[in-house]
Amino acid sequence: MHFPDNKLPARLCYEGSTFVNSAEYQGRFKEQTQMGTEFIGDGSAEADAEVISLTVELLLAAGLTEFQVSVGEVDFFKALAEESGLDESQVAELRRLISNKNMFGVEEYLLDLAVSPSLTKAFSRLPNLFGSSEVLAEAASYAVSRRAKEALGRLRDIEGILTDRGLSRYVSFDFGMLSKYRYYTGIIFSAYTYGVGEPVAKGGRYDGLLGHFGKDEPAVGVGIYIDHLMSALTRREMAMNRGELV
Repeated sequence: MHFPDNKLPARLCYEGSTFVNSAEYQGRFKEQTQMGTEFIGDGSAEADAEVISLTVELLLAAGLTEFQVSVGEVDFFKALAEESGLDESQVAELRRLISNKNMFGVEEYLLDLAVSPSLTKAFSRLPNLFGSSEVLAEAASYAVSRRAKEALGRLRDIEGILTDRGLSRYVSFDFGMLSKYRYYTGIIFSAYTYGVGEPVAKGGRYDGLLGHFGKDEPAVGVGIYIDHLMSALTRREMAMNRGELV
């Protein structure tokens, strides 16, 4: 909100402590050190690809060599949900089942709902629709509406940019990645590596969020979880000392 329009797009970075309140912590806050970047004022696929590329480059610079950035697209799911005619609570339950990779749960949940066979097939496939660029071709068979086609086309554009930059080996796609945070409007992504059960980085596009703070601009960003990253690097160093990595 402090940046005039003629200073946009803006690339910002930050580092500091974050505090998460979750039922898993029994009402207590958990403190984590986080650093990250926000790209504000650019709604293009190129901006998405730039932030994903930066994530890969940051993890490589930190010393990781074996990791994957898994990229999802929440608007693809929203497009299918829009076609289904399900109400908000039904969509929320479907989102939960897909996020948990519960394919059989999705099928069972849709049995008694008035959802077309083609959409039922699409929703049931989403939990396991992940992998390299070939999954984009399969997703095209479920992209019937204009909104779904646009979401898939954006992923194709991002994949092409990352390939041109020589970074495609670090990136995969996951149509079952659906964040519980409803402010994401396009891509979401998480970076995983060996020896750590939590993502070392998470990010995504949140075009509607900044409007609540006085600056209605598109934005995409990523946060690097330093505690998880340091744990991964420590485990890597220990493995190298044992001769398990070269």
